[in-house]
Formats: sequence, C-alpha cells, structure tokens
Amino acid sequence: MTLRITTTQMANRALLATQRHLKNISDAQLQTTSGLRVNRPSDDPLALRSILSHRSLDHRLEADRHNIQEASTQLNVSVSHLLEAKDLLVKAKDIALESPQTTERSLLAGEIDLLFERLVALANESFDGHYLFGGTSVNSQPFSVGGDGGREVAYGGGKQHTSTVVGI
Repeated sequence: MTLRITTTQMANRALLATQRHLKNISDAQLQTTSGLRVNRPSDDPLALRSILSHRSLDHRLEADRHNIQEASTQLNVSVSHLLEAKDLLVKAKDIALESPQTTERSLLAGEIDLLFERLVALANESFDGHYLFGGTSVNSQPFSVGGDGGREVAYGGGKQHTSTVVGI
C-alpha cells in the first residue's frame, strides 16, 4: 500500500504547521511582555480555576487586613483616651488627699470640676463617626450629665459590648 500526497496537500500541511508555529511564537511573546502565563481562559482552563480561587482568597485577605487595621486604630484611640482618663482620676485623687491640708477648698473644687468635665468629654469621644464607649449604641452619646448641680452622670449606651470581625 503506497501513500500518495499531492503537492497541494503538502503545501497545505506546511502552511498549517507554519500557522501553528506562528501562534506559539505569538503566545510566547504575549507571556513574555505581560509576565503572565495565563492571559485568557483558553490559555489553560485548569490553571484559570486555581487563579480565580487565589484571587478570591486575596480579596478576602485584603478585607481582613483592612478590618484589622481599622480595629487596631480604634483600639489605640480608645486606649489613649482611657490612659488620659486614668491620669485625670489620679489628679482627682491627689486633690482629694491634699484638700484636708488646705484652706483653698474652693480652688480645689474648681480643679475637680474641670477634671470632671474633661472625664465626661473623654467618655463621650467618638472615632470615625461612632462613639467609642457606648457599647452597641455607637450612634448616640453614651454619657449625660444632669441631676442636682450637674453632678450625676447617666449611661445611655448599649448594654452589650461591640465586636469587630477581623477574619474568617
């Protein structure tokens, strides 16, 4: 059995092989210039599935990173306010211990009033539009001052602690 190939068939086969090689060269150049092995879904359908899965994971991790940064910043601001509140209470204690030895009690009372006002202001501080110490009621001022002589402080915040999801 002899196999006969005409010159037209040989030319067609050579042309197809040349086109296939040109496509391979074009694909290699695209990979080289883009730095990507897979530029379109048809390049490698199995690799595309892995790429999409990794992209999805990247987006979730980026969201987690953002949540962690936001929570960390809010926590740092809260700690800063709490440390200032502690300093105010130490000053108030020092004034209270000093008061029996002085006759300038009205002056000390004025200092206590200023410390009290600052302490209430700290307790009502907000960050990023939300009150820091209001529990779950982050949109309403948590502490109010009233009563006889403006010395009673009432808590109007939420009864539950807030929480922030920072990861899966």
